Amino acid sequence: MSQSSKKPTGRPDAMVEAGHYLFQYSGGIGGGDCLTPLGVTGVVIELPVSKYITRNRRIIFENREFIGVRIYTDAGPPPFICLHSAGTEVPFYMALSIDGLLTPAEIIAQGVELSGPLPYEIEFLADRIPQPVQVGWTARIFIQLYWGNAGYVNQNGSLPSLNSFLISKHDYDITL
Repeated sequence: MSQSSKKPTGRPDAMVEAGHYLFQYSGGIGGGDCLTPLGVTGVVIELPVSKYITRNRRIIFENREFIGVRIYTDAGPPPFICLHSAGTEVPFYMALSIDGLLTPAEIIAQGVELSGPLPYEIEFLADRIPQPVQVGWTARIFIQLYWGNAGYVNQNGSLPSLNSFLISKHDYDITL
């Protein structure tokens, strides 16, 4: 192996091991590091799609690291300035709908149960995706999330939004 004049770069303190504190990356009330209760039991997120789609075959979402959705019980005040902290992780449900009006029971029955460390992929096949041939199609797909308790907290301190999910693949047929 040859010698190089290149020197390693990066943050020299990035590999320092220390005590384990969980700091949140965004949202909350304490300058970005405190969690707040979600205040709702679920959300509906609108996803605009091409008006030329004739059939949705598959959509793969990525629940993104740092800004993705990971729901916890509220463990109450931690030993420092915040009023709320992440307790035990709880699963939540994700379903796709044509109008955003699924009931919680329908979201649980038609959707997928999600939990675990971020990032990860969520795949919906054609039978679980709204199709343009359905009555009420408006070239929008609604992502419905349901966790069932308004007192839960999200890992990033904010309500889930379209920014929480990255569409990594959308297979569809189109007409021009």
